[in-house]
Amino acid sequence: MSIWSRILGLEKNPDYELGIKYFNDGDYQLAVEQLEKAIEKLGPSDPVYALGMFYAAESHVHLGTSLFHGGDLDGAFEHFNVAIRENPTYPDLYYRMGVIYHSRGDYDNSIDMLSRALELNDSYFEAVCYLGIVIFEKGDREKADKIFSRALKLGAENPSPVSKFLSEHMASRETEIPPLARLREYVKADTEFEISLKDGIEAFNIGDFDLAIRAFSDAVRMHPEYADIRFKLGLAFLRERRAKEAEAEFAKALEFNENYTEARYYLGLSFLDQGMFKEALPNFERAASEKPGYADLQCHLGATLFYLGELDKARIVLEKTLELSPDYSRAQYYYGLLLYEIGDKKRAVDLLTTGIRGNDKPEGAVLSVALIHLREDNLEDAMAVLREMLEAGVESADVMYFVGEVYLRMKNIESAEEYFRRSLSVNPRYLRARERLAMILIHRGDYDEAEELLDSNGGNFADLFKIMGDIQFYKGMLDKAEDYYQRSLAVNSEYGEAMVSLALTLRKKGMEGEADDLLQRLLEIDPQNIVARNLISAGSAGSK
Repeated sequence: MSIWSRILGLEKNPDYELGIKYFNDGDYQLAVEQLEKAIEKLGPSDPVYALGMFYAAESHVHLGTSLFHGGDLDGAFEHFNVAIRENPTYPDLYYRMGVIYHSRGDYDNSIDMLSRALELNDSYFEAVCYLGIVIFEKGDREKADKIFSRALKLGAENPSPVSKFLSEHMASRETEIPPLARLREYVKADTEFEISLKDGIEAFNIGDFDLAIRAFSDAVRMHPEYADIRFKLGLAFLRERRAKEAEAEFAKALEFNENYTEARYYLGLSFLDQGMFKEALPNFERAASEKPGYADLQCHLGATLFYLGELDKARIVLEKTLELSPDYSRAQYYYGLLLYEIGDKKRAVDLLTTGIRGNDKPEGAVLSVALIHLREDNLEDAMAVLREMLEAGVESADVMYFVGEVYLRMKNIESAEEYFRRSLSVNPRYLRARERLAMILIHRGDYDEAEELLDSNGGNFADLFKIMGDIQFYKGMLDKAEDYYQRSLAVNSEYGEAMVSLALTLRKKGMEGEADDLLQRLLEIDPQNIVARNLISAGSAGSK
C-alpha cells in the first residue's frame, strides 16, 4: 500500500491498488496504465482520484527521467508534459522540459520553462547554468553574462555535484562562451546524487524506510536546496514515526518552495497525529485553499477545527467535504461526532455507523462509535460493534473492558467478569477493569481477592480508595473502612458515594452526629441526593 493510503487509510480500489503494486515494483509503464484506468472511473471529488493522479504523475516522472538520461528527449517530453499538469511544483520537471525545448531549437519555451524552475527554486544551479547557455545562444550575450555571474556566485557559495547530463553537455560546448570555462571549475560529473535518489525511492516503495532515510539524507547533503528531496526525506521520517525530524524536513521544503502543497499537508498531518491542533490548523487551511477540490484536505481541516472546538467552522468544512465526496467514510465519521456534540444524536449515530464501514476511518473510530452507543444505553448496538472488533482480531485492553462493561449493564455478570479479566491479562494496570472486577468480587463475597486486586494497583484515585473502603466495610473492619473513605474524600472532597459510605460507617460505629453532619454537607453540594435525605430522616444506623 502507498504512503498516502497508509496514512489516510483510503478505501480500496482494485485498479488503484494494482497500479500502486506496479509502482512499488518499479514497473512504471504498467503503473501508468492501471492508475489512469482507475482515474477514468472515479470523479475528481473522490479521495482516491487525487492519489491516483499523484502516483500516475510520479510514474510519468520516472519514465520521462529514464528516457531523458537515455537520450530520448522526445519520449521524455511526452511523459513530463503529463506529469507537470498534475504536479506543477517540481522545479526538476521544468528544468528538464527547458532542456528538451532547447534541443528542439525552441528557445522561447526553453527560457520560459527554465525561468519557472528558478521561480520555484532560485538556488537551482543547473537551471541557472542552462538558462545562461540558452540565452547566450539566442544572442542576448549581455543578459547571459549576468546569468553566468549568478551561476558563478551560486557555485562558489554552495559547490555541489550536478547531473552527468549537464556536466557532459557543458563540456561539449565551445569555450567561446567565456564564463563557461570558469563554471566548469564548479561542475563535477557525479552520479552519486542520482544513485542516492534512486536508492531512496526504491527503498521507500518496498517499505524499507530506514534505508530510504539514509539514501535521501545523502541526496539532501549534496543538494540541500531541493524541496522535493526534503519532502521525500520527510515522508520517510514520518513512516518511521520520527515526527520532529519529518516536520523539520517538511518545513525546509516549504522554505525553498512556499507553494509546496503536499509538504504543507503532511506537516499538518504530523501535527494532527500528535494532537498539536493549533500547529496543524494553518497548514491545513492553506493546503485546502490551494487545492479546494481535494476532499481529504478539507476533511482534515474540518477534523482539526472540530478538535479545537470551532464547531461552526468545522461544520461548514465537513459539509463541503461531503458535498465533494458523499461516501467519504472519514468525513462521515467526523461529521457524526460533530452532530453528536451539538445534540443531533439520531443523525450522529447513523453517520458514525456508516463512517466506520469504510476503510478510511481514523484509528479508534470503531471504538468511539461503540462508546457512543454505550453512552446512549444502546447496549445491543454497542455489543455488535465491539463483537466486530473482536472478530477482526482486535485484542486491546480497551475493547475487552468495554465488552465487559456492556455485559455488566446487561446483568450478565459471568461474561462481564470474563472480559474484565481478559482486559487485565492484556494490561494488568488497567484501573477501571480492576475496579469493575473488584465490585463483582465484592458482591460475590470474595473480599480477599478484591482487596488483593486493588491493593496491588497503587495510585492516588478517589474511586480506588472508595472501593477499598467498601471491602473493609463488608469485612467488618470499620476503622480501616473509615480510613479509606477519608482518603477518597481527600482526593475528591465532593465525591457523593464516598460521603454516603463514610456516613454509614460512622453510624455503625455509633457516631450519629458526625454522620448527620457529613450527610448535611452532601445535601448542600447535591440537594437532589435521595439517599442522603433518606438517611438523615431515618435518624438511625443503616446497613448497605
